Amino acid sequence: EHQEVWNALDQYLTDTEFKHARGITIPITSCFIDCGAWQDRVLDYTTSRMHRRIYGSKGFDRGPLTGDPRPAGNHNQHIFVPIGKDRANERLLQLLNDTISDKDEVPKIHFNFNMQEDYFEQLTNIRKETTWASGMPRSKWVYRDRNSRREILHMWTYNLAALYFAKVDWAEVAKSFDSVVEEMKNPKSAEQEKSSTDRFMGPNKDWNP
Repeated sequence: EHQEVWNALDQYLTDTEFKHARGITIPITSCFIDCGAWQDRVLDYTTSRMHRRIYGSKGFDRGPLTGDPRPAGNHNQHIFVPIGKDRANERLLQLLNDTISDKDEVPKIHFNFNMQEDYFEQLTNIRKETTWASGMPRSKWVYRDRNSRREILHMWTYNLAALYFAKVDWAEVAKSFDSVVEEMKNPKSAEQEKSSTDRFMGPNKDWNP
């Protein structure tokens, strides 16, 4: 069913590269696909591609930002990664308000100047609401406008979860960037080139079948 869509997705995840501000091209090194709907079809696709860091995932209100991969059901070979939506929302809003250091106002997250207002309305369509029950506060995340679109918000929280799950060593990433920039200034032969994927993200030591 809709196999051409899955084929197009596979090609996109394999071939797409993004250009960093420093001139470096970066491939897609990991991907989470929400399996809340069409679970069996999504997990058919992702379970056979976990070696490429392509995982099915499902959001839960509580729990850590990402949990250990788990089977989708009893005696089920399909595996998915649980995402703690509360933690993801909290971490995202924290990053949106964070700066790189206390000495400047440069934000940690940068946005393309071409983004439209609707993009940011979707991204921030979430707030924490606190109610009281039996004298105790209870907090939960709610949409500011349940009738408005929020795909951008979900895209960011799932990407944040995928990044967290990959356990990126940012010190090594910085070294790799410096190394690649230097190589761009002094090109090596094709035989000396290394894999771009392994250069920017090492294997997930906790879960890499």
